[in-house]
Amino acid sequence: MDELKKQIADLEGALKAEQDKCEALQGSLDQESKARKDLRDQLAQITPKSEPSESQAVYISRERKLKVFSGKSATGQQDAVDIAEWVDDVSRYLGSRKWSSAEQSDYIMQHLEGSARDEILYRPDSVKKDPKLILETLKKVFGEPDTLTDLQETFYTRVQNHGESLISYSVSLMKLVSKIVVKAPQFESSKDTMLKGRFIEGVQDSNLQRVLRKENDDNDSITFLDLREKAIKWVGKQKRGVKVNEIGASPQAAEGSDSESDPVMKLLKQMSEDQKNTAAQMEKYVAEMNKLKSMVTQLQRSDSASGNGARKGDRRVRFSDQPNGSQSGRNKDHSNKTCYKCHQRGHLSYDCGKPKSNLSVPKNA
Repeated sequence: MDELKKQIADLEGALKAEQDKCEALQGSLDQESKARKDLRDQLAQITPKSEPSESQAVYISRERKLKVFSGKSATGQQDAVDIAEWVDDVSRYLGSRKWSSAEQSDYIMQHLEGSARDEILYRPDSVKKDPKLILETLKKVFGEPDTLTDLQETFYTRVQNHGESLISYSVSLMKLVSKIVVKAPQFESSKDTMLKGRFIEGVQDSNLQRVLRKENDDNDSITFLDLREKAIKWVGKQKRGVKVNEIGASPQAAEGSDSESDPVMKLLKQMSEDQKNTAAQMEKYVAEMNKLKSMVTQLQRSDSASGNGARKGDRRVRFSDQPNGSQSGRNKDHSNKTCYKCHQRGHLSYDCGKPKSNLSVPKNA
C-alpha cells in the first residue's frame, strides 16, 4: 500500500513538471507572436501604402489564343478572323503589359501576315512605330463598311457561303443587324423580321429555303432564333439520311398525321406530281417531234425523186405541171397559131411533141 502511494506521488510530480514546461513554452510563444506583430506594425509605418493600379491584368485562356490576322474578312471562311474582335483582343492584351511603343508595335507585326502585314510594312515609319495607328489602319482598311447604306447593302446581299454552317451564317447576320440598329435605332422593332427574311432567302439548300418560307408564313409569331433552331434540326436529319417532309417531322411521324390536311405534305405531293406530269409531257413532245421530222424527211425525198423524173421525161409533163400563170402565155388559146417545128396549127414550138428528125418539110419550102 505504501509502495502504491509512493508511485502515485512520483507520477504527480512528473505531471506537474510537464505542466510547468508547457506553461513556459506557451509564454515564449506568446512573446514571439507579440514580437512579430510589433515588427509588422513597424514595417507598415515605414512602407507607404501603394495605390491600386489602374490597369488590371487580362488573361487570355489557352483555348482562345491570339490569332494571326491575314486580312481576310469574316464572311464564312474557316480561317477568317473578324478584324473588330482581333483588334479588341490585341488592345486588351497590350493594356495588360508594360511595354514600350516599339515592343507593342513589334508584337502586333508578329501577329500579321499576308496582305495585312504588307499594308503596314509599306506605311510610313510614323504609322509602323505607333501601335494605335497600326490598329486604326487595319480597322479602316479591312473593317466592314460603317455607313448605314453600306451596312444595309451588305446585309441584304449576304448569303450562306459554300461550307458555311447555319450557325456561322446566322451570327454574321445578327452582327450586321446590330450595327444597322446602332446607326438607325428605328430598325430595332423590325430587326427580328429582317433576320428571318434574310436568313430564309440566303440559305443554300433550296428545299430548306422552301420549308422555312412555309413555316414562316404559317406562323408569323415565330422568332428568328426558333426558326434557326428548326432549320438546324432539319439539316441534322438530312445528314443522317432521314428524309424530312417538314421541319421537325420525319416520314414515320407524317404517316401518323393527316397528310391530306397538312399543307406542307400537299405542297410536296403536288410538286412531285407536277414533275411526273412534266416528264411525261416532255417524252410525248419528243416522240411527236421525231415523228414530224421523219415525215418531213420522207416528203423531201419524195419531192426530190418526183422532180428528177419530171426533168428526165417529156417536156410537156414539165410544162403541164406548172401552175396557172407560172409561165407567161403557155395556157393561152393557140388554136390559130402555127408551130415553127412541124408547121402545123394548134400549138407552138415549145409544146411540139415530135422529134426534130421526124419533122416534115413544107412542100412550098
